[in-house]
Amino acid sequence: MPPFRLSSALSLCAPTAKRQDAETSLRRHDSLLLPLSPVLVWGAFILTSVFLYTMNSSATVKQKADYLAAPDTVVDENGEGHAFELGSRAGKPILVIVRVTEIIEQESLLVSIWGSADGKDWGSKALFQFPERFYPGLTPASLDLTQRPEIKFLQSRWAVNRWGRGYPRPYFKISVEIQESANS
Repeated sequence: MPPFRLSSALSLCAPTAKRQDAETSLRRHDSLLLPLSPVLVWGAFILTSVFLYTMNSSATVKQKADYLAAPDTVVDENGEGHAFELGSRAGKPILVIVRVTEIIEQESLLVSIWGSADGKDWGSKALFQFPERFYPGLTPASLDLTQRPEIKFLQSRWAVNRWGRGYPRPYFKISVEIQESANS
């Protein structure tokens, strides 16, 4: 399927004055292409792809992410991820991202990050605890390991809670991603 130009979508749905302003600003971004055509729903355009492709020299590529909990991990009870060896990331600031992709109503998820020097003894206190989650979305957090150079392994742990009527067990699909921080 041929790429779809964003300016075409604007010319179909924007009022004339706003359309001219939008078209003027888009002339600077003439290489902005979308991989799929949009779908018209109730007079508004909903794009069938979230990826925008630009052709310029300032494009950056996201580094490969590692996971404390793999993508689409199904969580229906309290648990923990595998021990992840930090390797070259030990003693550096890192970025940890909790991504909740599926959830049912009337439940909560609490994710914490634990550290260990040997991958076996995790201590009695978490390094960091994310805010309690009730909805899908992502929550990033920066964890400065320069203050704890002895930590060579990380592990994610989660606690779930379900209340109200309906299915009695909680259900989430999550991932816990780890990246080297841009500030390191």
